[in-house]
Amino acid sequence: MSIGVDLDNYPALKLYMEAGFDKVIYIGEDAQGKYLKLLKKI
Repeated sequence: MSIGVDLDNYPALKLYMEAGFDKVIYIGEDAQGKYLKLLKKI
């Protein structure tokens, strides 16, 4: 399962990491800024 999160959204990033999204699979940037795609193995 993967999820995207804005790089500067620290509360969401912390929440997702605590929920098991522990692998960064992509670092990108769009009009809204930089973001990460996180992976959780289910």
